[in-house]
Amino acid sequence: MASSDINRSVHLALRDKNYLKFTALLKRQFSRRSLTSRRKLVLELLQKVETAALEAVDALRGIKEEPLERDFLSFLRMLDDGCEAIRFMVEFEEILEHEGGFLKRMISRSPARLVKAQLTHRQSALEIYNELRAVVRMADSRFEDLRKKNIEALGAEGRRRYQAMFNSAE
Repeated sequence: MASSDINRSVHLALRDKNYLKFTALLKRQFSRRSLTSRRKLVLELLQKVETAALEAVDALRGIKEEPLERDFLSFLRMLDDGCEAIRFMVEFEEILEHEGGFLKRMISRSPARLVKAQLTHRQSALEIYNELRAVVRMADSRFEDLRKKNIEALGAEGRRRYQAMFNSAE
């Protein structure tokens, strides 16, 4: 348990840094990007939120009841689910865009229906993306409160380790 407490500051720093990078990426324009660029953005978002969630789990090791910490982990998992939904929509659109794709052959012979399916998936991805942006904005102050509370609770050496890891993390 002692090693968990020692490493808590490191895991919190990595959680916070990845979450903040996630929120910064989420502020980027989505709708006017090319399909390739949207796919790349979604994969970057997923990488950051998944890493933040893994670090949140590690930061909770050996810690007694921390309801706000557990709520934040649930929040990260929800964001991850939203990003996975966007990824699915983007990949579906990508499959439809490729000439001779299996999905085109399976779902329709009508070019108009295929275009409509592509637009529907693009719009769905955009709506989910915008909803994620909105919910992250609504949670900003709670995250900052949690972050401040955690840093204050670390002690001098823990704060030093937190800051060193936070500053060095990419």
